[in-house]
Amino acid sequence: ARALLEQLLRGDADQLMILLPTGDALDDINYLQFAFHKDVHLYALLSAARLLRRNSAHSLWDMIRMSLSYARGPQRAKLFRRLSDADEGHQAQFASLASPPTITLALEPDSPYANTPVAGRGERVDEGDARYRLRLASDASATLPQRVRRVNPQAINDALDGLDTLLRSTAATEAEWNYLASLGDSLGEDLLGDLRAPLDQLQRELEASRPNQLVHLALRVPRELMRYPWELMRDGTQMLAQRFAVGRQVWSDSTRIIERIERDADPLRVLIVGDPTLHAPYASDAQLAGARDEAEEVAALFEDLTREFGRALDFRRDRDVFIRTTLTRAAMRRLLRDNGYDIVHFAGHGRFSAGRPERSAWLLSDGPLWASELRNTFAWSRSPPWLIYANACEAGMTSDREGPRYTGDVFGLATACINQGVEAYVAPLWPLDDRAGKHMATSFYRELMLQRATLGAALHQARLETEKASRARARTGFGIFDISWASMVLYGDPGARLIDALGGEL
Repeated sequence: ARALLEQLLRGDADQLMILLPTGDALDDINYLQFAFHKDVHLYALLSAARLLRRNSAHSLWDMIRMSLSYARGPQRAKLFRRLSDADEGHQAQFASLASPPTITLALEPDSPYANTPVAGRGERVDEGDARYRLRLASDASATLPQRVRRVNPQAINDALDGLDTLLRSTAATEAEWNYLASLGDSLGEDLLGDLRAPLDQLQRELEASRPNQLVHLALRVPRELMRYPWELMRDGTQMLAQRFAVGRQVWSDSTRIIERIERDADPLRVLIVGDPTLHAPYASDAQLAGARDEAEEVAALFEDLTREFGRALDFRRDRDVFIRTTLTRAAMRRLLRDNGYDIVHFAGHGRFSAGRPERSAWLLSDGPLWASELRNTFAWSRSPPWLIYANACEAGMTSDREGPRYTGDVFGLATACINQGVEAYVAPLWPLDDRAGKHMATSFYRELMLQRATLGAALHQARLETEKASRARARTGFGIFDISWASMVLYGDPGARLIDALGGEL
């Protein structure tokens, strides 16, 4: 056994044997030296959790009780130590499985929107002006700091008009970037106000209690304010999207409880759709080469991941990839309804409606697939997707003079999907540069799959890497850099992990 161990540690073995020493011989095998021991422990722990969930916990405890009853003294003492004392390595593994450190920032209507006295001042809220109650919460603090703030949506809309001007080039000079930062500062001043200090304190407490773990921020924003770029809100130095792993929690307007799907322990399935071929009367809209390239990059990545994960990932290009080909609305709905996809990646045209968010849509070969139709399809699906990543925007569907613009009304699609069991929806608030789109998507999936990151942490890291790549290009160019990295937002729980949803199968 010792010779086999040394052979494995040298790395010149061509196969892996699992050794099952008995009694005191267990001490002779220092398996903690294996480079893969953490993954082995993680898989064993998840397997035990699945056993507890799917079988009688009493029967499993009987097995442990019998081991304690009939083992000899030394073996029984060792078993007690293993049950009661975890070494630092095991503690780190348990910590990695725990829910990530999370702060919740909730923005709730405090009163009717008009003719409402402002607390303590006797003023009245002007038309279009509204009062909201902000609440901070986390597991690290028993207190719930809260403030009542006034929000002027018209002022934010005026600022977004300036952002539209900036987006027409997608690449920003330093002065134009400062405008984006100024928009974030204004949001922070008007909304956070003196809650900035409690937010900083909560972050420090969580970082102290959970070292080396990124703090997550769950934003609970009412529907009427969902279109605004809250991730850009600054505390004077950084945007929320730079400080935290941010996700927007979607509030349902109905009384229906959103059911969380208990997913089967089947292999992971992925659907990739890129730049569907448009037919009349939609053929006049330009095909999107950038969307096609992004989908190709994502498909190539999942082909590589198939070799990494083996049977845990069931992905075939001929069956699961639709790039620059005809894909009708009916065909897309059939794929989503019947094929059990866990991840759906869409790159192509989108349409967004502020007044009727249920009419927001992905554009397929024969027309728009509305948010309401996606909702209906997922309602009939045995297992709706766990994640939808949709780089769908109206760029290319407007005149060259108008150019790209802010499309915050994507929340209509996100809400329709999440209210029918989809865990998360990732989408841009404005069009992405083609290079940034590819970089953002592939970085996100690598973090999600290879690093077992949470959704929020995966998107946070993808933002950082895309921003770094953009600034590196700017240093070799003309002093401009792309701001697409700030566009992508997550609708859903930022602390959710794919491996948890699949029962530890990855």
